[in-house]
Amino acid sequence: MSEQEPLSYFQSKGWLNILKYVENLSIIVLAVSGIFMSVNGPFKYELFIMGLSSVSYYCFARNLGQKPIVQVLSICWGIFFMGILFKIMHWPWANILLLIGGVGAMIQSLLSILTPVEASDSTGGFFNSKKFKTVIKFTAGLSKVVLILGIVFFSFRWSWSSEILIVGISSLSLTYLLSCLSSSTLGQKLHGIGWSVTLIGLALLIPSIVEASVSLSTLSAVGRAISSYGIIFPIGCVLLIVYSLLAVLTPIEE
Repeated sequence: MSEQEPLSYFQSKGWLNILKYVENLSIIVLAVSGIFMSVNGPFKYELFIMGLSSVSYYCFARNLGQKPIVQVLSICWGIFFMGILFKIMHWPWANILLLIGGVGAMIQSLLSILTPVEASDSTGGFFNSKKFKTVIKFTAGLSKVVLILGIVFFSFRWSWSSEILIVGISSLSLTYLLSCLSSSTLGQKLHGIGWSVTLIGLALLIPSIVEASVSLSTLSAVGRAISSYGIIFPIGCVLLIVYSLLAVLTPIEE
């Protein structure tokens, strides 16, 4: 028998299960908070803060045991989400965290464009081809960069923030929708459609959020906009909850 290199703890099935639970439970908590905002339910802001905190933890932990540069860029996403949380809570250092984390997250999104695509033009049709997946990869990476810039501009109340946010969110929504065309399982299709519908709903709410944020705190502005105009957004949240529940129940293959 040939000896196999032993896996580290951060590559083990147990650790991957922990990450899977944290990721999907965070999505569920955030989606529930979005639904509660649409119906003005209780604990909506507390649930949103809990979900965002869990997402930050997931970003810090997901690439432990990988190459140092991969860990640093993953941590930058955690710092960025932490900056958003600090901004919402009006805590100090929020702007610094947003800038540091945002720059790192944008670098990671741009570097992701350079990763090779594993697909074959000869099998699975056009939507499973290398060309189509390369287009999706480029669109997703650039959309994340634009979205991060929009969030930073919005946080600093710079001009053109709403326009940048709408472009970034809309293009990322389109990317998720197109990715469904190459999905083979119900869970993957729910993932793409759920994120696409949620982001479309959020894009439609951006003008109201920006207008309300002039007189309200950011989180209150989001809640007011969703409760007043959000119809598509909570539908997307429901789809994300269904997808995340299916993902939690799906075992990780060794």
